[in-house]
Amino acid sequence: MNRVPLFRGRQGYILQEIIVGLVIFAIAMLPVMRGFRMLPQIGSALAQQSRREAWRSAADEAILQGVDPRQTPVMHAITDFQAPSEMMGTVDRRELSPRVGRPQITVLSMALQDTAEERGVPAGFEIGAGSVPTPPREDPLPPLTPIKLSAPLLNPSSGTMVPILSLSAPTGPTDPYLLILRAQSSAASELVHLRTTAPEVRTQSGLGSALVELNAVELAQSVRGQTWSEYAGDVATDTRVTLSDGRIRWLVKEGGRTQVYEPSDALDFILGLDVGRPTYSVGGVEYPSGETVPIDYAQALAIGTGRVEATLTYPANVRERFGSQWSTVEPSFTWNFGSYPGDSSAGNTVSFFRPAGRVLWSSNQTLSATPSGLPGIRPLTGTWTIQRQATELAPPERVASFYDGSTDAPGLADFTAPLVPAINARIGRPQVNGVESVTDTISVPLVP
Repeated sequence: MNRVPLFRGRQGYILQEIIVGLVIFAIAMLPVMRGFRMLPQIGSALAQQSRREAWRSAADEAILQGVDPRQTPVMHAITDFQAPSEMMGTVDRRELSPRVGRPQITVLSMALQDTAEERGVPAGFEIGAGSVPTPPREDPLPPLTPIKLSAPLLNPSSGTMVPILSLSAPTGPTDPYLLILRAQSSAASELVHLRTTAPEVRTQSGLGSALVELNAVELAQSVRGQTWSEYAGDVATDTRVTLSDGRIRWLVKEGGRTQVYEPSDALDFILGLDVGRPTYSVGGVEYPSGETVPIDYAQALAIGTGRVEATLTYPANVRERFGSQWSTVEPSFTWNFGSYPGDSSAGNTVSFFRPAGRVLWSSNQTLSATPSGLPGIRPLTGTWTIQRQATELAPPERVASFYDGSTDAPGLADFTAPLVPAINARIGRPQVNGVESVTDTISVPLVP
């Protein structure tokens, strides 16, 4: 029989094939269906077996409840089925090792007799009084209150601008002068730490006090650091605990108790240098701040031509405190000549002594200067009064040395401005009989 596809490109099963498949499936399902029918019978059989063996679980439970089989029969009727009338068991006791202050514990186990299975089962624990007496109670001593040390005293104190003239002389002739920075604790037994962090890092420690030597150059750069006190502990007998910032906490045994010694708080400090006010040096002569500086024409001309210096600086006794390192700390200046700003941060005032600057002068004008530079130097402003001094000229001088009426013929006589010895030059315009010259010489008629 040939299959004829109902649809082109598809195939199926004929009816006979489907019927054969159903018959095979029904035959395979017969055991499964029979099992479903027998489920009540299987459950009944399991229940009967459980009731027959229930005495075993009951016996174990009785033992756990403390029933001693050597004294009393365990069970006579547990379920509907009878257990052995004389089911007995033996109990084995094993005592744990006695310990001070602990109760005596005994582990029980039981072995049943005349049972289908002779087996040992745990029987529980017996807890009784301990055989080793408990020592008397000793309450711990209360802890000691921690002791925190006080911060040391600093000399000079933080924020001090150290006067430059108070520094001590150095060992070498060209070395900067020195300052001894001291940190003093409240008790001589405390360990004092003194540490500078800038401009150089150094640490000194000592019982009762610590010293650090600073020079003038360091102070001019601003000295910063810390100081604190610690308990002077012994690593052989005491316990040291290092804190996060390097300070030490000590744990000391005292009479069975621990005493905690906390370090003091770290005291930050900063120190600078007071160099005073600047001076005005004119031709090597130093004028302190507040003084009047007289200037005549000869001096102004000498300064303007560079033969004499007029600069802002510091006194010689200040400069020598820095030894050979004065050039490394010398400050610059912001200065004004009257109402006109200065043009040199080095403090050279030559521009106001030149002809273009001299026309700005009045009889008295103020020179002010403020230093700036290293952070450790206090900027104090210096002021001076520049006083213009008049130069008195001598009478005009005749070019010829003298006039002789018997020999000189009538005519003209020449006169010139007087010579100023301070500058070795003739200054002024001569005037004769009300006639003033426009130059430094004049010719007038002479009648013998």
